[in-house]
Amino acid sequence: MQKVNLLILFSVLWQSVLALDPIVVASLHIKVSGLTSEKLYYGFAKGDQVNVSLSVEDRKDLKEIEIYQYPDYSLFIDYETTNSTFTFTPVETGIYLIRLYNANVAKRVCQLSITRTPAHDSLSSFNPQVYWRTEHDSSFYTVQEKYLVEKKYITKSVQAPQYFYINSGSNSLFKGGSSRITIPVELPAGTVEWYYTFSADRDEQQIKKTTGGLNLVGELTSALDQTGSLGFALSMLTTPPGGNVCDIYLLDFNNSRMFEQKVDNNGGTFYYKTIGSRQNIKSGVVKITDLNSGIFYIGIKNPDRLYGINVTIEVAAVILEETWAVRDVKKVIVTSHEVPYLSH
Repeated sequence: MQKVNLLILFSVLWQSVLALDPIVVASLHIKVSGLTSEKLYYGFAKGDQVNVSLSVEDRKDLKEIEIYQYPDYSLFIDYETTNSTFTFTPVETGIYLIRLYNANVAKRVCQLSITRTPAHDSLSSFNPQVYWRTEHDSSFYTVQEKYLVEKKYITKSVQAPQYFYINSGSNSLFKGGSSRITIPVELPAGTVEWYYTFSADRDEQQIKKTTGGLNLVGELTSALDQTGSLGFALSMLTTPPGGNVCDIYLLDFNNSRMFEQKVDNNGGTFYYKTIGSRQNIKSGVVKITDLNSGIFYIGIKNPDRLYGINVTIEVAAVILEETWAVRDVKKVIVTSHEVPYLSH
């Protein structure tokens, strides 16, 4: 019997020798601002005996202290406390969160002490520090998106070939008629540039023949087909023959009325677009690139005081025609978040 008692005594003494001292994990002086939370993260090893002790200075209360096993498993919570102590043993190695919540407007000053007693000596060097890394998550979604299937330039007639007779200045004054005419030009949607070709001649038969030979739409189409783009040389278009001169102006609506009313002969002035106007010229092909929408007016004047003239004109526009379709496009959203981890 005495021998058995000695063995028991020896076993107890041996266990006490093997018992490990608590290791200080944290000893903190924390200020928790009003209506905020402070979160503290630590790592503990499986089998540790963890002791968390909190005291609030000046015996003021703290609304909550809560201890989680990360990320959201609550182990302990204490409300309206000035002093709180909790001891637990982690069932697995991991990260634990201590949350201090101050529901008051005034700050709270807390003393927080955390110790761990390892389950065995091999865990004495366990590092409780929590590190953070950035992880990225990708999520995919599909949207419908319009896309350009094809674009091409086409030619459209704005004013078919047509001839006009314009009186001389004296005849318009004494015999009626007019020494000026205006032709409206309404540009189609999508116009990128437009052209007009003209010719003036006193000989009516010659102007009829010239009118029959005009083919501005066809020549523009051929030039586009050959080059595949805009910017082809104007020399690719035929300049019709002309026998007598005229003045031709590109006008807006208000100035077209002033042009017809001959305000330039009555002390006034009409204004014209220089880019699309020509003076004292028998025939020509005019290209306009900067005025591509709306309605314009081509004003034609017979500058001769004695003889009337015949004028023929054709107007055509180059239009950008686009074909669109819809397709599904996969998009990705990448979000980032911080994730705690242990160095073990």
